[in-house]
Amino acid sequence: MKPPSKIIPSLLVILALFVGSVFANPEHDKAIKDFKFNGLPFGTDTKTFKAKFPKAELSADQSDPKIGLLMYTMRDVSGIDLAAFYFQDDKLFRCTYIYSAKTTEKIGGWITVVEKVVDKFGKADEDCMGIDTVEKGHLANFFWKFPNVNRFIEADIREDMMKVIFTDTEGRDRMIERQKENAELGF
Repeated sequence: MKPPSKIIPSLLVILALFVGSVFANPEHDKAIKDFKFNGLPFGTDTKTFKAKFPKAELSADQSDPKIGLLMYTMRDVSGIDLAAFYFQDDKLFRCTYIYSAKTTEKIGGWITVVEKVVDKFGKADEDCMGIDTVEKGHLANFFWKFPNVNRFIEADIREDMMKVIFTDTEGRDRMIERQKENAELGF
């Protein structure tokens, strides 16, 4: 990773280039609605997922079967250091891709990843956070919201890694509702 003194000017340029309007774009809505990881769309069941990716490992500490939440991980897949796949009630609703600093440097830096997201899904929303609004070691967060098709993307950029999170918000909302229903508060 570049030292912070070199990151700040480039981050300001990136924010100017990649942050856009909050108005919906049907082309971008379609791109995120049709999003697939290696052919698997949101809503895929765990049986289909495990048949395609038999080496995926269940993450017991991130799963909560009591509320229907399962999380699987895979390493070194499709240029991603670690991929995490979240299922709520046996339906894929979130894909998280984690890239190490070493991996992002090999492909031209985290800017390359953000450029790919922008090329496919449009400019990020205006409520992104830059170097002045996040904690030390955390460089930026970019957000893409697609309320017309219940999707959300977040790019979380840190000095030591970057993650891109693709979420079907209906699945996320089901997970949150189940968490609330099953919350143990001691009273």
